[in-house]
Amino acid sequence: MKKSFKVLMSVATASAVLMSSCGGGRSVDAFCSTLENEQERILEQLETNQANAQDLSAQGNDLAAAFTSLAGVGVALGDLATYFKSLSAVAPAEIQDDVEVVAEEYDKQLDDAGSAASNPLGAIGSGIVSGFKTAGPLQRVDSFARENCGQGI
Repeated sequence: MKKSFKVLMSVATASAVLMSSCGGGRSVDAFCSTLENEQERILEQLETNQANAQDLSAQGNDLAAAFTSLAGVGVALGDLATYFKSLSAVAPAEIQDDVEVVAEEYDKQLDDAGSAASNPLGAIGSGIVSGFKTAGPLQRVDSFARENCGQGI
């Protein structure tokens, strides 16, 4: 299952990057359009997952609801990796490097998530280092998005 999840996320990421790189190029308009479209897509998926978990719980199937919610966490991490890869494909030069740093770190976190169960301390350490690496770039990308798109990342 772990391998099929990574394959699925790789296909989704490649598709999103290819779609976002068709037309528009690297521009503020392309960045803002991608930001809005990706946020809508992610929110729809989260709402669907939450509704499915609530339906299962209402039917008395709390274990399935818990697993559905847990699966949603993994999907969310994959969605963030796809989100930032899509943004990095269209980011204008002034913010491109920062978006690429964030995209690479989320992709690395997705790769590292599979080994978290066997090496929890390593996963915690890796997460802390990743947080330090992305703090500045995330802040700059968010400021850029707020200034140019009217909404944060």
